[in-house]
Amino acid sequence: MTPGPSRGAGGQALIETAITLPVMLILFLGFLAVGLAVQGAVDLNTAVYLATASAATAPANSPAIGQGYARDTYTYTLQHFRYLADSGQSITCTGTWAPGSQINCTASATVQLTSTFAIFADLPLTARATATVSQYRSGP
Repeated sequence: MTPGPSRGAGGQALIETAITLPVMLILFLGFLAVGLAVQGAVDLNTAVYLATASAATAPANSPAIGQGYARDTYTYTLQHFRYLADSGQSITCTGTWAPGSQINCTASATVQLTSTFAIFADLPLTARATATVSQYRSGP
């Protein structure tokens, strides 16, 4: 004859579940937060990189046009990840837009983790990229 389950086995399973379930939930939420933060950082870096490359295609010696190209590209690219919001300063590019010169663009955004169902802090991010204006670029 094989012995059956003891009388306290059901209570032991309930206690194990009560201890394990909150730990698993916290781990799940942590993985969710890390995943959203990484996705936000990748998307911000991509947006700044594309905006800088776009700014470098502006006509030579045209910083206003280049800044407009960068702003439009950055704004459009940033819209693809719903938890990533511009910090209000948009993107800033510096340089002369002279043929062969470098253009540096910087932007800040916030991963809005508070928009999720259980994460209570937002994550500010900053990204920077550099591009070189073609030596064969002509003026407007």
